[in-house]
This record gives sequence, C-alpha cells and structure tokens, in this order.
Amino acid sequence: MSEQDPNESPLGFFTRFWLAYIVFFKILFDGFYAKRINNLHPPKALPDAVVEADTQAELENKLGKDERRIHELEAELKALKSEASVAGDARADGALWLLGLLQKEGRFVDFLQQDIASFDDAEVGGAARVIHDGCKQSLEKHLDLEAIRTEEEGAKVTLEEGYDAKAVKLTGNVSGKAPYSGTLRHKGWKATRAELP
Repeated sequence: MSEQDPNESPLGFFTRFWLAYIVFFKILFDGFYAKRINNLHPPKALPDAVVEADTQAELENKLGKDERRIHELEAELKALKSEASVAGDARADGALWLLGLLQKEGRFVDFLQQDIASFDDAEVGGAARVIHDGCKQSLEKHLDLEAIRTEEEGAKVTLEEGYDAKAVKLTGNVSGKAPYSGTLRHKGWKATRAELP
C-alpha cells in the first residue's frame, strides 16, 4: 500500500464509480493497459522465512508423530514375535511329545524310517497291524477324537457363512463369500479330550 499525502483529498463516490467502470472495461479489452496496472501494485507474498518456518514446524510435528507410531508398531511387532516364538516352541514341544508317544507304544518312527521296499506285502501288513494297534492305544490313552464332519467322504456339502475356517480347509477354486459348495475329501478330526503331560 502506498503512503498517502495528508494534503490530498479522496475522490468522491461517483467519481470512483465512474473510474472503476472505465478502468474495468479498459483492463478487460486492453492487455497492455492491464499489464501496466498489474505492475503498479504487485501482489505481496509472505516472506519465505515465515512460510518455511511454518512448514518446517508442521513437518517436524508430523515426523515426531510418525516416529512415535513407528516405535509403537516396533514394540507391538517385538511382542508378537515373542508370542509367536513361545507358541512355536510349545507347538514343537507338543509335536515331539506326540511323536515320542507314538514311537514308544507303536514304534511309529522306526516303521517310517525303515526301507520297506525289500519286504513282501505280508510282512509289511503284519508290521502295520502291530504299529496301528500300538499307536491307537497311545492316542486313546491321552486323547478322545471325533470327526469334525459327520457326512460320508465324497458327499456333497455346503458351508454356510460363519463356518469354522480353522476346522475346515477349502481347496480348489475358492472365491467370493460363503456359502461354499464342494465335495468332502476327509471328515477331519478334533480332540474332545486331551490329557497331556
């Protein structure tokens, strides 16, 4: 804004109105005149330092929030890794315990590690019967098992929305939302009682 001369009197309303009317059309239809008027009073910009300071403060604030969120997520991830490690160790211990149980009562591992190609079918069948009986007794001693699905294998089944995805594994071309229809390949098993050491 230019400084005003204290001895100068302002223009009257109608004079300003008439001047605005003339200047409006002069600017509208004369590009050179419009440029000269524009150069008389260039728009004032905010000082770069103020803009940069505000932007810098905003960025630092956002960065601080982002860093705090990263630290929170890292802590959550560390806790989840720890829980997964404990769960993984427990699963491994459980699997090894079960394998040891089947080996002790049914010599299951010995049977699997043996090369049975050199034995005739009758010998393999006889060994399988002994192993089957020992493993079954071991399981019955510590677990009660029942079928997850009651339908016969090979039957057509439909799984409605809300089915237990941990108990039933879908295979093949699975897309969209339930209900899903397909063929039951295996009934599956679940433990209804477990007495583990």
